[in-house]
Amino acid sequence: MIDIYDKVHKFKDGKLNVIENYALTQDDVLEWEEKNGKIPQGAVVLLRTGWDSRWGDLKQYRGNKGVGNNSTFDVSSARYLAVERQVLGVGVDVLSVDPGNSKTYLSHRLFASRNIYMLEMVANLHALPPRGFNLWVVPFKIDFGTGAPTRVLARLNNKDKN
Repeated sequence: MIDIYDKVHKFKDGKLNVIENYALTQDDVLEWEEKNGKIPQGAVVLLRTGWDSRWGDLKQYRGNKGVGNNSTFDVSSARYLAVERQVLGVGVDVLSVDPGNSKTYLSHRLFASRNIYMLEMVANLHALPPRGFNLWVVPFKIDFGTGAPTRVLARLNNKDKN
C-alpha cells in the first residue's frame, strides 16, 4: 500500500491545501521501494490518497472542478508497475486510476492492455500498513459489464504466529 496522503494534503499557515490531480510518479514508487522493499511480481498495489474521507459529500469527493479529483497513477508509475513489477492489480481510494483531468486515460489503457485489474473507490486504506497483508478481491458477477461492485478484504499477517 503506497500512501501519498502527505503529498496530496499540505498544511500551510495553519490551513489545509489539498492538491487535486496529484499523480503518483515512478520516482514516488522507487522512493516507496527504498523504504519498504521491492514490490513482488503478482502483487496488488493499493494507493491511498486520503480522498475517501470526503465520501459523504459527493461534491467534495469529486473535487472542485466536479470531474473527479483523482490523485492517482501517472503513466510513468503505471508503466513501471505493469512492466517492471508485473503486478496483478492496482487499487485507489478515488474514482479512477487516471487523474480526473485526463482526456486519454493512459493508466487505464496500460493496465487493461496487460490484464491488470483495477479497483476504484477502495475504502479504509488508512488501516493498512505499507506491506504485510493478504488481499481478497471478490467481484460480484455481472453479465456483459465493464466493471462490477467488488468486496475487498485484507488480512494483516501476524508475525508472532509460526
